[in-house]
Amino acid sequence: MTETFSFDLIDEPWIPCIRADDGSVVELSLRQALAEASRLREISDPSPLVTAALHRLLLAILHRTHGPRSVDEWAAIWDAGTFDADALDGYLNEQQALGRFDLFHPERPFYQTTGVHIDEPSYVKPVALLAHELLLGLPPTLFQQTRADLAFGPARAARVVVALQAFAIGGLITYQSKHGEPDSPYKYSQSGPLKKGAVVLNRGANLFETLMLNLHRYDGEDGAPWDFDPADDLPTWERPIVVGPKRAASEAGDRKADGYIDLLTWQSRRVRLIPERIGEAVVIRNAVMMRGNGFPESWNEALAEPMLAYRINRSAKADDPWPWIVLTFDTDRALWRNSLALYQSTGESKRPRMADWIADLSAAGALPETHQYAVDIFGMATDKSKIDLWRHERLPLQLELLTEPALAPLIVRALAAAEAAGRQLRPGFDEHQSVGQRKKTNRPRPLQLFARAMLAPDDDRSPDRGDIANLVESLDLDQRYWSRLDGPFRDFLVALPTEREGALGSWLAAIERATTDAFEGTMRTFDTSARALKAEALASARFPAALREALDPHRATAGRSAADDAAS
Repeated sequence: MTETFSFDLIDEPWIPCIRADDGSVVELSLRQALAEASRLREISDPSPLVTAALHRLLLAILHRTHGPRSVDEWAAIWDAGTFDADALDGYLNEQQALGRFDLFHPERPFYQTTGVHIDEPSYVKPVALLAHELLLGLPPTLFQQTRADLAFGPARAARVVVALQAFAIGGLITYQSKHGEPDSPYKYSQSGPLKKGAVVLNRGANLFETLMLNLHRYDGEDGAPWDFDPADDLPTWERPIVVGPKRAASEAGDRKADGYIDLLTWQSRRVRLIPERIGEAVVIRNAVMMRGNGFPESWNEALAEPMLAYRINRSAKADDPWPWIVLTFDTDRALWRNSLALYQSTGESKRPRMADWIADLSAAGALPETHQYAVDIFGMATDKSKIDLWRHERLPLQLELLTEPALAPLIVRALAAAEAAGRQLRPGFDEHQSVGQRKKTNRPRPLQLFARAMLAPDDDRSPDRGDIANLVESLDLDQRYWSRLDGPFRDFLVALPTEREGALGSWLAAIERATTDAFEGTMRTFDTSARALKAEALASARFPAALREALDPHRATAGRSAADDAAS
């Protein structure tokens, strides 16, 4: 007789939370996490992808039970300080009776399907291949050979599956060739809806506030967050199952999202966990993972997703209807360097539509301006099927950064000043035009002089550009420089709404210190050979003037901004 398993996510602990009173970490059930949200500091998993995906799952439930259809409905929930227990319990009890949140339900396993065959050995893979955190830095083929014996408990398996559906990496995938599925379309899979972008979550003082700050107005008939028929918008656990020969096409075909809740619970993979018992413990060592739903080319999911930001695509053609690139993490660039897109929509950036909603709430007086808010950004950077990094960054969120368009140019200037100073730590030349001169001249940057002197000390030849670039890159000045600006930039954002002149002045001073520290610290690492001393002398003689030339234009604009503020 085949053993049956059950793990009901409504009442079993599986969501990692931090309590607000003592900072202890506990695993809670869905019911507990929502009921105790005001007493929890946050959801926090070691994987930022899991953390982001769990928030979206809870938001889908809240949209199903609370709406809200208007600012007034949203404000009523916020003022109550807790979610409606009757509404939540009624909904969760109804779904529990149907088994919709049972991880191992025989007909409707949570976030999975019974439409894949688990009795065909060639389809079964190690469950570890579902976990992005274990694939970090490794190609899946190599990983599969080295960690095939890993087992998950039900709680971890549930978290992994929720994150996989949102962040799955596209490409070749196993398909049910032995059960009638053709190469096309089942051999290739799209990425999950969040894989390419940095997911933006507004952060409050506790989990209740955080969920509320990401609970968008929900009225598809009025375009919130976009136009859809609310009657068709169902979470995956409520969607009807297509039976018979058309089931695979229904679960693995391309379609547009029927609404926002459908998007929040999007099933980008057909998954089936295979539980087994080892002693008294239920574990999952193997699973089947195949192509799930994808989006058709005719539907731009960027027009629907309210948690992603975009920056202008400078390579876009003039007639491109969507000349934007999703804001994402980069292995070589801190995300805050593109942070304008988190706060303001301009000709260069398009902020998340969730930020538009927060601005509407602020304008309506539904949000207290005295509260301290933050922006959490979750995501990963990939190279084909390999995950290079994942990251969780947190930036301050002053409501004025969303509601005052006049602050956008100041953020642009601040970021431009940091980039201008940072260029003085790279090789190359800068254009310079002296007063009274018509023509511009190219002046070598300090590191250009340094590298040239190190590679050709006798000036009898011109070093190869590639050799110069490689030498400067090996010094790692970018890392020394940009890492020093992380904290000061956060201070700048906090001070900017109320102390514009002071905030810009302090930021420029921090840039000057960071550039100088990175440059001088690097110069001190070299030996005292004649070649090194000459190279250092040339670079050090050029550095003060080069840095001044880089920052003076931004000091001037900061001064004009302060004067404009005083005049207004």
